Amino acid sequence: LLQSGLYQPTGMSLWLDAADASTLSQSSNLVNKWDDKSGNNYHATAPAGEEPTTGAAQINGENVLTWGRYIKMNRSTPTSANWQDVYIVAQYTGGSTFTDVPSFFSGITSASSDNGIGGGANSGNGLWINTWTDNFYLNGTTNDGTNVVGTMSSPFLVSFSKNSTVSITGYTVGADRNINDRGWKGVFGEVISYSRKLSDSDRQKIEGYLAHKWGLTGSLASAHPYKLG
Repeated sequence: LLQSGLYQPTGMSLWLDAADASTLSQSSNLVNKWDDKSGNNYHATAPAGEEPTTGAAQINGENVLTWGRYIKMNRSTPTSANWQDVYIVAQYTGGSTFTDVPSFFSGITSASSDNGIGGGANSGNGLWINTWTDNFYLNGTTNDGTNVVGTMSSPFLVSFSKNSTVSITGYTVGADRNINDRGWKGVFGEVISYSRKLSDSDRQKIEGYLAHKWGLTGSLASAHPYKLG
């Protein structure tokens, strides 16, 4: 849908795609810069020694970036960013529980408060879903983040949104803000964000695009309008 140019909702603020090798700057397969395809140039960079690896894993035949506890990619701008509707394809490979609070998307408010999605709730089986998130979907189905580690140990699609605007400084992929030991244990395929909350119809179209690209249609509910195409 997005790649063919047939459909793209307005308001895209960030688009990171590990399957597009032209967006990855790397040395010896360690990625130090991940270019934003949205046109906003909100590129992600990795601190020295904290780079994810490219070329080591795939989902549905597409390249993904491999993360670990001390790996992250981030940027400190824009300020007051409205990452209001976020879509992520990833996989957790850290075992039967979420250990060390592995986080997959976060940002910082003026008070440096907890903003983002991370694992470790419900005795390590669920997610911390905080005030950034009014609506959370796992593989296209509404979800409260409880006992999801089993589902997320396979490749998955997450989408989450806020009903009102948010004000976040920069963003971090694969870690909890600037906390150095809360990296995601697993892989990332794609991250898309919009500076508005999409309608349910538009949300499902983005979920459909990602599910078909990354081979996740089998995980969509039978009633999802884009399960078959």
